[in-house]
Amino acid sequence: SAWVNFMKAGEFNPPHIHTNCDFSSVLFVKIPEKLREEHKKFVGSSAGPGAISFLYGDARTDSISHKDFLPEEGDFFMFPANLTHYVSPFISAGDRISVSANFRLK
Repeated sequence: SAWVNFMKAGEFNPPHIHTNCDFSSVLFVKIPEKLREEHKKFVGSSAGPGAISFLYGDARTDSISHKDFLPEEGDFFMFPANLTHYVSPFISAGDRISVSANFRLK
């Protein structure tokens, strides 16, 4: 299955996994310039506005349990469907457009 995400200011995608498939993917088609500027000005300890984050296992001081990315246009991520991931909200004007797809191995 595949779908297009049109994210606007204030929208986000909470932590989730994908079911009934083996792999998930996302291709970032459009990142608003104002979102890039918003992310550069961000001060905090989270992934920041508009970032995609991947989580694995419990948070520990001796291992990496998450990885965050501020995607650029053309970035493509493919990952196990049961890997928890989420997208942080942003406040900048403009649509962030991505195409997502799930795959099942036969």
